[in-house]
Amino acid sequence: MIIGLLAIFAVDLADAFWVARLGTLELAALGFCFPAVHVIFSISLGLSTAGTAVMAQRIGAGNTDGARKFARDSLIVSILLMAAVATIGLLTMDLIFSAIGATGTTLAQVKSFMTVFYPSALVLVIPMVANGMLRGAGDTRWHYRERLISWSRPTWQGLVESLRHIGQIGLPSATTNAITPLATGLVTAVVAGFGDAAVAGLTTAMRIEVCALLGVFALAVGSFPVMAQNYGAGNRERLLTARKFTLSTGVVISLVVAIPVYLWAAPLAGIFISGGLVQETATTFLKIVPWSWAGFALVFMISSIHMATGRPFLGASLTLVRLIVLLIPLTWLLSRYFGLPGVFMAFVLANLLSAVAGLSSFYLFKQRNHTQ
Repeated sequence: MIIGLLAIFAVDLADAFWVARLGTLELAALGFCFPAVHVIFSISLGLSTAGTAVMAQRIGAGNTDGARKFARDSLIVSILLMAAVATIGLLTMDLIFSAIGATGTTLAQVKSFMTVFYPSALVLVIPMVANGMLRGAGDTRWHYRERLISWSRPTWQGLVESLRHIGQIGLPSATTNAITPLATGLVTAVVAGFGDAAVAGLTTAMRIEVCALLGVFALAVGSFPVMAQNYGAGNRERLLTARKFTLSTGVVISLVVAIPVYLWAAPLAGIFISGGLVQETATTFLKIVPWSWAGFALVFMISSIHMATGRPFLGASLTLVRLIVLLIPLTWLLSRYFGLPGVFMAFVLANLLSAVAGLSSFYLFKQRNHTQ
């Protein structure tokens, strides 16, 4: 799991590294692209999460035939949905990117990148959904051995039923993940007021942050099918054990990686671009925000747990609280009084306060029994 995620994040980091060699304007353009790129990944991840959950729950309940038919239908539905999203994206590039502050030459750079990226979404969604279902089956290495796909002719009724199950879990998951680029876009719009160099610095720091938290993401993705299968099998004791392990380990990982990032913030930022406001912005972010990564880890893990155990909308609401209720208003408010450091303090407060809300959700909402 870590190897797979590392490959994905390494590509993202390599993009930032080589684009930074082209100049500040190009790196800023990549920053404006990030929200839209994240939307595509979010939708794909939402579909993948639905595949993992439904597959794990059906296998846990002993419904192997239903799992194989769902695998077939979910791939078909995912391709059709992504084709529609990519088409909408291509038709709205000027509207969307102008709205978040891209203008002139920067906007032209953004459109050049996204014209290539949007069509590639059709290729992206297939392996992500397939891998999600393999995780649900408990196999993250082999694609053919499990014989998970039914090759019988799909029926309209079956596709609609699969779409319903995808919607129950995939829609909240995709919404949860899509909220992130929306919030990032609004935060970027605020940071754009400080210039393209500030946007480039924020872009650099956020990519370093994603790679630093690789272990947290891997833990959440790896534990998801374990919890979903035990939820499907009605094994509450093992479910609670897995939940405690996931939460405690996620916090430990986030704290361990925060220390070296804080100590070497300037050299890490300097790998991409040295000197000036770009490196200064990235360095400041990496000295302030990592101390709240434990809060982020808890929110991410708790949201994943709710998704796996029959409360997808509760999981989505935690991300909504972190980003929409807390991060965006705090970014606008604190940036007015403290400038760019105020933006970074907004990240800290949003992470920590939403973690408190997430932990409270376990006590406010009792776990439901599985009814699949």
